[in-house]
Amino acid sequence: MKILVTGAGGMLGSDLVKALRPHFDVIGAGRRDAPPHLTDLRYWKIDLTDPESIARLCAAEKPRLIFHTAGMTQVDLCELDRTAALRGNLEATKNVVAASNRSRSTLIFFSTDYIFDGKKRGEYTEDDPAAPRNVYGESKLLAEKYIQQTAGKFLIFRISWLYGLHGASFPRTLLERAKTERKFKIVSDQTGRPTYTADLANFFLDVLSANENALERLGNQTFHWANEGIASWAEFGSFILSLQYGNAVSVEFVSSREVPRPARRPQNSILSLRKMKGVFGFEPRHWQEAAGDFFQEYRQFNPIQKDIPS
Repeated sequence: MKILVTGAGGMLGSDLVKALRPHFDVIGAGRRDAPPHLTDLRYWKIDLTDPESIARLCAAEKPRLIFHTAGMTQVDLCELDRTAALRGNLEATKNVVAASNRSRSTLIFFSTDYIFDGKKRGEYTEDDPAAPRNVYGESKLLAEKYIQQTAGKFLIFRISWLYGLHGASFPRTLLERAKTERKFKIVSDQTGRPTYTADLANFFLDVLSANENALERLGNQTFHWANEGIASWAEFGSFILSLQYGNAVSVEFVSSREVPRPARRPQNSILSLRKMKGVFGFEPRHWQEAAGDFFQEYRQFNPIQKDIPS
């Protein structure tokens, strides 16, 4: 089976390629040159905001599945440049949908918990009404709606608090800063499910290895996916830092008002996993176990100094 991964050099795209390539015919696509860890991958350098580029790729390769991971994911930058956010997350998706329809591919689109306003008590289900608080969430919701209205064959997976080895992420940023800093202030009034890209990628490998037609047979549906367990950003950050530094680094739990950001975040980002578990029979592991594996993977490529300067 031939699979296309857009944004193949990014955080999720890299782990999807790593998981799927040994078992399937995987093609990568991205706006920049292929990074070193993808140099042996068949790779198209294209701009997804150019409809002809993705149309040519799909016409030539005819993938059965398209994992569309590319997009503008920097939440605060999206807030500061709505035009760029809509171009990267909506217009590019429109072009991928058109090319996917022509090649009769099944599109796997990755959305976000940030389509919700965070005011609900309890977990958000796939059917709860969306009300994004920031431009990033708005742009992803608009892309979702366009896919639902226009795509021939698709699945939407909403992901929560994604992090991984390749690309900028919350735990990686903390570990980098902790090489020179002792004290951190981290928001404690926003809760969600930290999600490791490698676990998400391996989920798709498990599903497709059991039945390579499984995703195509589901019809057009939306699912939530995340690691098990719930944490605040402060709890997540404290756990990651403790793996290397123990009590040598202090974390002050603060409210989001004390750490102002351009984009407002939902206080409750907890996605319900019930539908995903029921349909796929899959039980994600706890976020702490996954974060421990991320930390070990990070250490292999990024030596961490233990002695923090005063």
